[in-house]
Amino acid sequence: MIGLKRNTVSLVKYNPEWIELFNKEKVLLKETLGQDAIGIEHIGSTAIIGIMAKPVIDIALGIDFKKVNEIKTVLENNNWIFRPKFGDINKHIVFAKGNDIERTHYLHLMQYGSKEWNEKIFFRDYLNNNEKEKIEYEKLKIEAMNKFNDDRKNYTKEKTKCKNSNKTLR
Repeated sequence: MIGLKRNTVSLVKYNPEWIELFNKEKVLLKETLGQDAIGIEHIGSTAIIGIMAKPVIDIALGIDFKKVNEIKTVLENNNWIFRPKFGDINKHIVFAKGNDIERTHYLHLMQYGSKEWNEKIFFRDYLNNNEKEKIEYEKLKIEAMNKFNDDRKNYTKEKTKCKNSNKTLR
């Protein structure tokens, strides 16, 4: 299923249920936010078909950042936990779902259509359409996990070193 103890890294075999879990959360977000949810996309490794991933569903929520404070309040009133240490308060806000020990979802609020939004979607689509790079990325994730299985921050830094055609993928 999903869920991972905070500050740990554990990769599990790809599970097609991750798409269903994302779709379920997408419906809830649409119901909760209405037209303020301009775009809702499944991102992160659980959105890359066939590769091992941390069993946590990452969701990109594209919004008009002028409304971020009211959206933040609505999310906090609907069991999303604001994570002020992550992201950039001016362009990328992160929320978590799950209890304080184990997280099941991360929600990334970004300006819809921004460079950061487009990069997240491009990365997912690029790997899903390029088997060789997908396999290389999975290998890199496994190596990073073996080095930093109790240090998620350094795990994340390590896996972003993936290179393809002299271009760093994030």
